[in-house]
Amino acid sequence: MHGERDEIVNREREFHNLRFSQEEDPRGNLDKWYRTIRHGAERQNEEIKRLSKNADVLEYGCSDGGWSLHSLHLPDLCRSLTGIDISEVAVNKANERARTLGNMNATFLAMNAEAMSFEDNKFDLVYGRGIIHHLDLDRCFSEVVRVLKPNGVASFYEPMGHNPLLNAFRKRTPDIRTADEHPLLVSDFALARRYFRDVQWNIRPVEAR
Repeated sequence: MHGERDEIVNREREFHNLRFSQEEDPRGNLDKWYRTIRHGAERQNEEIKRLSKNADVLEYGCSDGGWSLHSLHLPDLCRSLTGIDISEVAVNKANERARTLGNMNATFLAMNAEAMSFEDNKFDLVYGRGIIHHLDLDRCFSEVVRVLKPNGVASFYEPMGHNPLLNAFRKRTPDIRTADEHPLLVSDFALARRYFRDVQWNIRPVEAR
């Protein structure tokens, strides 16, 4: 089973390295679809900005760091920003963007989100968007709880597999994702309750045990 999971992680890495190596994001022409759910992303944006004040923040699945570097205003808002992504290409772009902006308190690392190398109780906030449905949720939740400080908060914005419009969109756009990802189901929230003290089904945060 461990070998099978390693293969899945490697496929995700190769897929996203290829994606971020292209001059234009292949998802760029899908803005009209994403605009229909922008209200959810906007709510999470405001939540993250509020929770980031004077906090040590981990962006879980940072992509090229674009949103966080331009929105969290280091060091005026969060105390430190760390981002991880499975794609080395994306991480290189994020670090270059941080250097260009002069954000010395921002660090981006190529890392497996299911087996992070950080010490325990490191971050006040862990957040991500469209990331945990790529992962083994047991490993994901266990690692997020481990690196959160006591009373730390996690916030994730994810696709739900019960949404018929989302499922229709996914069927029409198979080339923009890997075959291994899995939109979340209601049953996944029961699993989350094994790890988190307070699980809420919207863009509001989730507190660690």
